[in-house]
Order: sequence, then C-alpha cells, then structure tokens
Amino acid sequence: MNILRITALSALCFFVSACGGRIVPPSSPSSKAPRVSTPADPPAAKPVANTPVAAAPISTVGTGPNAKTLGIVAAPAFDTLPWSDAAAARALKAFRISCPSLVKRNDQSGLTRGDDWKAACSAAQGVNDADAAAFFGSQFEMVQVGDGKAYATGYFEPEILGSKTRQLGYDVPVYARPPELVEVDLGQFSDSLKGKKIRGKVSGNTFIPFADRAGIETGALEGRGLEI
Repeated sequence: MNILRITALSALCFFVSACGGRIVPPSSPSSKAPRVSTPADPPAAKPVANTPVAAAPISTVGTGPNAKTLGIVAAPAFDTLPWSDAAAARALKAFRISCPSLVKRNDQSGLTRGDDWKAACSAAQGVNDADAAAFFGSQFEMVQVGDGKAYATGYFEPEILGSKTRQLGYDVPVYARPPELVEVDLGQFSDSLKGKKIRGKVSGNTFIPFADRAGIETGALEGRGLEI
C-alpha cells in the first residue's frame, strides 16, 4: 500500500480534466533487493501462501499497526487483477514519476528500503506502455496485509489546463471561496458535537445551507467575479 501526498493546484480560471492511478510494492527474484527495513535489521520473511508472516522488531517503526506488524500473506497472482492495458500504462507512468522519491524514502512499514526500488525503477524506464502489465507482473509482488481489510487511500496532484478567458473547451470556471461562505464549529455549542462542523451562509437572521454543486453549476456564483 502506498500513501501519497496531495497538493491542490488551481492557478487558472477554466479547467478541463484531471486523472489518477495506483501502484503496488515491487518484487522479482531476479531484479529486486532483499526486503529489509534497515541494513542492521533482519530481513522480513517472504510471503507464504495462507501463512501470516511474523513481524520482526524494528526501531524505525512506531507503536501503531503497519504492514510488517500486521503480517503479510501471498495474494493472487498479479495477472489475475481486473485491470486493462490502459490502466497498467497509466500506473507505469505514475510509477516512473514516483521513483525519485521511492529510492530515497524511509518506509515506515518496515518492509522495504530505498535500494529495494532501484532495480524496478531502472527497468521501468525502458518499458513500452503496451508491456506495462507484463512489467508489473515481473517486478511487483502481490501480498495481503493482515486480514485484508485495511483501508488505503491514494492522492494525486492535478495539473489543470486552463484559459484566462472563457472559450470553447474552457468553459468550466474555478471559483475562489465566496466571502459569505461560513464554517461553524458545532463543538462550541455542545460537547456532544465536538469535532463536527457545518458550512453555510447567513440569510437575514437565519443560517442556511450554501448552494450545492448543482446550484453552482447552474449559475449560483456566476457574474460575481469569483473566477480565479
């Protein structure tokens, strides 16, 4: 499982699209370095089908659960995944972009170190999009973490194509936050509501919901000069 950081990027007024992808940790008997947390630590055991792998103590991992402490077992073969060649090609592109960070990162799961990614990152540079699925099948290893019910999130950094003037193909505005949009911390009114917030606007003496997406798309903010 990979957790990536997100940085929102919206520098222009009218946008057209954005996309994302996903990848899994690498492995190949012929190209991958041993999976160990640090040079001084004992190597993590390779996944064995239907047999949880006991976690080895590691000084760089905190007290919370992680892939190594939960244990791993072998998962179905990579080529059984229900994804298309196009999806594999997008994942390969994302993997290439991630490689400079992967070879330097301190993996808090305790399963890899930066050097473990070098062989796969090097091999990825010469792979055609048509061979992306085969690349992942040979360089990556499918495993199940714990009971397989872990919750993973992934993020991406969008780059938005835009125009400073409305025109064909660039007719969806990116708005700045309206000044009347108010966020209310309900925890200030009741202990039972701590951590909960609502957003809306004041109309007369009443606090009402702000325009929803459908309302904004049909012109709720249009003509107010809020386009970025």
